[in-house]
Amino acid sequence: METMLENHITLWEEKKIDLSITAFGHFVPELRKHGVRYILIRSTLEHVKEAISGIINEITILKLKNRSAVVACLSIETEHSPSEEQLYELKVLASRFLRNLNLADTAQISEGSVRLYTTYGSFKKITSNAQNCTLLKYLEECVIDKVKIGWGSGYEYYQANENAAKAHRQAKAYTGSCSFFINEEENKYAQTVFEKRETGKGRPQKYYELLFLDKDGRNSGL
Repeated sequence: METMLENHITLWEEKKIDLSITAFGHFVPELRKHGVRYILIRSTLEHVKEAISGIINEITILKLKNRSAVVACLSIETEHSPSEEQLYELKVLASRFLRNLNLADTAQISEGSVRLYTTYGSFKKITSNAQNCTLLKYLEECVIDKVKIGWGSGYEYYQANENAAKAHRQAKAYTGSCSFFINEEENKYAQTVFEKRETGKGRPQKYYELLFLDKDGRNSGL
């Protein structure tokens, strides 16, 4: 704010401007002191009410979104379907990960995979706002098999569960360990954040792709 005020005064004294326009009333005494010709923009009461109302609406929407349902579908890539023992081990690891982040332990074995039931707020915490899946990294360090994770969100858990299943199918279609997220949008298309790790020498490389999937979970193009 101090720099902005100094700019007003400096530009006037250097005769580079003929008029200053500001919305900051506390600038006025200093502008007058230096003889700066100015116009003070005053917001109307209706404009202020509208701005505050918009802020409140954004906060409300954000809070509701953070409480929306998210499901994760976890599995490992094996020659045959994962055994009950392997799924149980994966469940134990997922539960330990959740407890380490002080999140509720909701890991369950279901239909040949491990499911996590959480909220969008917790999902953002686990994935650094859908930029880096720390759950994937944790599991990769604990198991020798490739890890497949499908995240799905929805207004209800049944919708989140369906999206998680679609994302999990996409994850299984790629080589290497990976994590997908599908978020049902108004246009019925899903946005996916993809993280892929290739096997090989040296440190694993990470990169991200933004994909769009159709209602059946098929890639409809970048």
